[in-house]
Amino acid sequence: MFDKRKSIEIYNQLMNGKVINKHKILNDGTRADNALYNEIIENLDDYSKQYIMAGYEFVGLEGLPYFYIREAGTDYISDLDKKIYVLLLIVFRYVSQKYSMDKLTHEAGGLSPFDLEEIDNDESFKELAHKAQIGAASISKGIETNLVNKNFMLAKPTGELLLGDAGQAFLEEVKGIYSSIEL
Repeated sequence: MFDKRKSIEIYNQLMNGKVINKHKILNDGTRADNALYNEIIENLDDYSKQYIMAGYEFVGLEGLPYFYIREAGTDYISDLDKKIYVLLLIVFRYVSQKYSMDKLTHEAGGLSPFDLEEIDNDESFKELAHKAQIGAASISKGIETNLVNKNFMLAKPTGELLLGDAGQAFLEEVKGIYSSIEL
């Protein structure tokens, strides 16, 4: 049986363009199971039918560690998807130049305000963001708007940013797409 309170929260997040990750960040900075993700898994048929009946495709049915919705019948990459891909590429490129990828995935890591400032000041990243029409005053604002606010990146209580499950999955996809390009 579904939980009405969780169902309302799931609806609000999905309708506002957010993804629901399998894990969330706790106050101590560690990852834990996300009760909203578990609610969907436990009632998958009901949630899937609910959004299909409302004209949306419920993405995540293929065993992905996250869920989101999109308008039914739209297999194309949206402008938001393009921005997410480009911002993840920028983040990946920055981290790969200075750190190991654990900086984005390990609980002790995370992009700091200093890292975001360095990204903002890098001319090659600015050019990428401009070509992708990120449209934010700064790349870090684009990261906040398109990655953090949509749950592709999760903020630790100390402010550092880690990739959420969706961010990690999209990053793997970006790495596959751009594997032939020197980062």
